[in-house]
Amino acid sequence: MRKNVFLKTMFAVIIMIIAGINMRADNVTYQFSALGSSNITEPSGDIDGNISFTTQKNSASTSPAYNGGSGEIRLYFHSSGNGCSITLLPKNGATITEVKMTASSASNTTAVMYNVDGASDAAASLLGTVYTISGISASADLKIRNANTSNTQLRIVSIE
Repeated sequence: MRKNVFLKTMFAVIIMIIAGINMRADNVTYQFSALGSSNITEPSGDIDGNISFTTQKNSASTSPAYNGGSGEIRLYFHSSGNGCSITLLPKNGATITEVKMTASSASNTTAVMYNVDGASDAAASLLGTVYTISGISASADLKIRNANTSNTQLRIVSIE
């Protein structure tokens, strides 16, 4: 009887280890200064092996831009609230469950909206210079945009 209980316990432990490996979550912080010292219009790239990003002009009159001197991506406003955006694209079976974006300064914060896999818009929360999007499950894309209707750029230096 003792041997049987031991084997059942070992089997349960092995199953829990395997499940834990498959449920592993990675936090990755990406500094946009990694794009280099040159200015780039409509920047895109890989954050890591599981998430890439693109930027979109949307209805804005100015394309999103990377400023190599300050190491920030600038998302410009539009009077409709549909300003420039950045889209995070998970791959290799990854799912985005939380994002923290850091603006370069409090004067560069604005209304930010996001949508998960093309669903309805929601507002990102802001504390100081950090925008947080949590409680999500983005398996196709997470689109984050400057929703300001007056002259405020969203200047992002990092994303986690």
